Amino acid sequence: MLYTCLPEALAVARRGDQCGSVKEINSKRLLALNLRKLGGGEFHFTPRSYVLVTDSLGHEFVDFVHDFKASQAFAILKYVSNDQSGCAGLPCSTRVEPPNLQLPEGTFGRELPDISWEPGPDPTRGVTTDMVRTSVAVAERAIEVFHQGGRISSVVVTDEEWTVLHDFSPHASPNGLDVAAYAPQAVQLLAALPPECQVTLLEQNLWILKPSLNGGGNGRGIALVDRLPSSPSQLLSWAAAVGRGGGGGVNDALDGCLLQKLVERPHLLDQLLLQDSAVSHTFQDVEQRWAVATQAVAEDVPRVQPNPFANVGGIGLFKYNLRLWILASMASPPEVWLYRDSYVDLAATEFTADLNIASHVTNLQRGHRACQRYWALPDFSAYLRRMHGGRDLYGEQILPQARAIICNVFRALQRPPNSLLNKPVARLKRLGVDVLVDANHAVWLVEFNVLRNDYGLKAAKGQEAKDDLTRRLVEEETKLKAALESGNCIPPTWELVSDSMLHPVLD
Repeated sequence: MLYTCLPEALAVARRGDQCGSVKEINSKRLLALNLRKLGGGEFHFTPRSYVLVTDSLGHEFVDFVHDFKASQAFAILKYVSNDQSGCAGLPCSTRVEPPNLQLPEGTFGRELPDISWEPGPDPTRGVTTDMVRTSVAVAERAIEVFHQGGRISSVVVTDEEWTVLHDFSPHASPNGLDVAAYAPQAVQLLAALPPECQVTLLEQNLWILKPSLNGGGNGRGIALVDRLPSSPSQLLSWAAAVGRGGGGGVNDALDGCLLQKLVERPHLLDQLLLQDSAVSHTFQDVEQRWAVATQAVAEDVPRVQPNPFANVGGIGLFKYNLRLWILASMASPPEVWLYRDSYVDLAATEFTADLNIASHVTNLQRGHRACQRYWALPDFSAYLRRMHGGRDLYGEQILPQARAIICNVFRALQRPPNSLLNKPVARLKRLGVDVLVDANHAVWLVEFNVLRNDYGLKAAKGQEAKDDLTRRLVEEETKLKAALESGNCIPPTWELVSDSMLHPVLD
């Protein structure tokens, strides 16, 4: 990872622009580089990622390959540890062929390149003792690297070891392997790994390829990866062919793409129970919405099970992302206001462990849907209360983590080299922050989106919930700006979160 030459990497990523624009967080490439200024603290709230652009293909891709291979060994240790609850109930095909990349819309006739893949998971082979012993050796070597101050990208897996590890699949049955015999050692080794390894995100060693540019993408050009590509240039060509940034894909080639660890065990929502828990659709006032939501108590519904995936494959269990709206300035110091109301966005199809992009990526375009895709945060909060015996899981656990993520992103921007404007005051800009909740209710940053004018506020036909929420957002935004100009009381729908930047929240 680019820690030693970070100032240069940031300058190159800006492509001649001065620092201090919202591109610092809207561009996935710049956001990833800025977060590295936290020196490892970012691993507490954002999946680790590697930047692929023409001028750094070799270095970052080699780091990614090292990480991918080491993570494969850690995934095998998770398989034999006591933490096997995740994949056991996950439906998955038995395919062994390379990923079927989602054909992106709007490529305007550009030819999509083929990607050559190395051999990958084979659920028909079975998990062997040799796999586990090799994984133990890799983990022990990795722990020594970490003790010497190295990172996961410094862990080298030999070609001989990779030949043993590459076709592991958690959906395979043990092949002559005594799982119980290795479980204690696996648990001990996994516990010794640092936060950078993000073991809680790991199950099948899935990664996600994302074009760096935001702006009308709607998930276009995203690919799920469960094996290594033969060449990084093919991935970059894929991002360029998608053409998010216009100009015949030139801008996409310049901004490149990210390879990021996928959150493999997301928290899932039961769509039917979510619908039953809806409390806010008849209330336009935000305070009324939340007042009703806080009265929600536990009812006679199934409680969350220790294995959050136990019913995966049943009707109506969906992955989702949580959208937060903020008004933020890029001044030094920054000013950040968080809007209390927003929504969760459900994926198009029920969750599956297979590489089905429609179940993993929540913002894909999907046309008209009869069922509701967006749900207001008070409804989400009421649903969680209902599922957790009246406990305010959103207010007590999820929202504080989301606040901390926002604060730490802007704290990273302030770290040297400073990525903010060199002035104390700047115009507030509307941003959408997307976060993901995992099965342990840990919150992970997905991305920042600049919402200029009406961008990101319009909803597809039939999605009235988002229309109502965005209309209210614009009204409350006007009230906040008027209050700030006049010195009047701040509307209760907003809270200032930038004050907490003065108090570090990372270990």
